[in-house]
Amino acid sequence: MHDDFRALRDDYVAALRPRVAEALQWWDDRCGYPHTEQRPFDAKSPFHRRWPAGPAAHPRVLGLLREYWFKVIELNERFEQARGEADGSEIDTDADGGWGRDETPPTIDRERPIDLLVNDLSTVAPELYEVMQGVVYVPIGVDPQDGLEC
Repeated sequence: MHDDFRALRDDYVAALRPRVAEALQWWDDRCGYPHTEQRPFDAKSPFHRRWPAGPAAHPRVLGLLREYWFKVIELNERFEQARGEADGSEIDTDADGGWGRDETPPTIDRERPIDLLVNDLSTVAPELYEVMQGVVYVPIGVDPQDGLEC
């Protein structure tokens, strides 16, 4: 993973921690049992039925997810643009004493926002992943006019 993506993920995790703590408190104040407790539908509280995705559905949590989702897209686009500018043009380098030798700039793999912002939490911040795995839908749409995420 490129350092810019790692830094973005680290910023997201730092911003997510207090939001998840707030969402867990919101849940605990209203539900009466932990969000991780499995219950049949009929045994769920009315609050839990209203919020089936658990604390991950808290508006502040989803708002932060959306904010960083677009930051991942922007970073992907920045690297894609840089890659497009470098396509077909090689750079000279004197690495390993090979002055004048042409080398293609390294490519940077795209990161999928769902992986960076939810799935990777399973190893980076398991306590946050426990909540964020409740994201069963992505609160991002696609504009039918231009096909861009919104």
